[in-house]
Amino acid sequence: MHSTLAISSVGAYIGSSHIPLSVAQEETQTAEPDKEFAAGNLKRMAQTIETASKTVESGKTLWENVKPILKQLPAYFGVAATFFGF
Repeated sequence: MHSTLAISSVGAYIGSSHIPLSVAQEETQTAEPDKEFAAGNLKRMAQTIETASKTVESGKTLWENVKPILKQLPAYFGVAATFFGF
């Protein structure tokens, strides 16, 4: 039951709609859980979250590099300073 609580905590953090998490959670609640199956689902979930985190971080870095350039362009194009939405 302890593993079910831990998996539930992860689910609360990322949202219960994540399929590998819900499958792993269901598996741990069975009479004889297949721990390898549940662990595999959690591993795929962790890899997906890691990839998403890296993508988000890359996007932030890209935005921080491009934003100063974009801030200069409204004057050149003769549009409002807030034209690009920031």
